[in-house]
Amino acid sequence: YGYSSIWNCGGLNAPHKRTSTLTLLKRKNIDIALLQETHLLKADMGRFADRFFHTIAFSSADTKTKGVAIVVRRSLPVKIATSWADESGR
Repeated sequence: YGYSSIWNCGGLNAPHKRTSTLTLLKRKNIDIALLQETHLLKADMGRFADRFFHTIAFSSADTKTKGVAIVVRRSLPVKIATSWADESGR
């Protein structure tokens, strides 16, 4: 199996930052990434995915501040039993 990692993203609103982050996850053979400071709105979380990774959980604020996400490799068998979100983006 690969590795897991925790990263402070410093914002993923720019398309090139989302692409480079996903590319880095693949290159480093990361299976599970815990991301903080994504600065993405709830409506924009779907943009942070590609054919190798998808977001299984996230929380975002009403503004483009804060925000966390859990991203996993698509080939990793994950089953979400339950979830909840903090409206403050934590």
